[in-house]
Amino acid sequence: MKQHLLFSIMALLPMLASAQNLREEGLNGIYYTCYEGSWYEGVEHEAYVKAADKDLTGTVVIPETVTQNGMVYTVTVIDENAFQDCQFSEIVIPDGVRSMGEEAFDGCKNLTAVYIGKNIEHIGEDCFSGCNALCDFTILAALPPKASRYDPID
Repeated sequence: MKQHLLFSIMALLPMLASAQNLREEGLNGIYYTCYEGSWYEGVEHEAYVKAADKDLTGTVVIPETVTQNGMVYTVTVIDENAFQDCQFSEIVIPDGVRSMGEEAFDGCKNLTAVYIGKNIEHIGEDCFSGCNALCDFTILAALPPKASRYDPID
């Protein structure tokens, strides 16, 4: 058992060691963490939206990919609390995003419209809590996403 656990941890080390932080303000005030590899089939390198400048206004468009050191990363996840208390009025989430974390948009009081791409699989608990102005919500997915607390073990 110990040997199996040790082997499992050793197998994950290259992926953990190769994680690169991408914290560039040149990406429209949105901050990412980029990873070599991905949990999602068909995605070689992925980026998670980690945070955003609170003073973003107007329509915010999350890019389908971000580039760091010549490597292209597909944006697949919006982390929990990533856009908490932001001031923008609309958000466009690309097809590559598969999951949005708990309270990702919590407290975005000016948010009136959300457009979510076709590959969304999971929307975290209280993802849009406190978004009282929200009146236009579009999801392009053929199957409805799970809306619950995220448990990566499931």
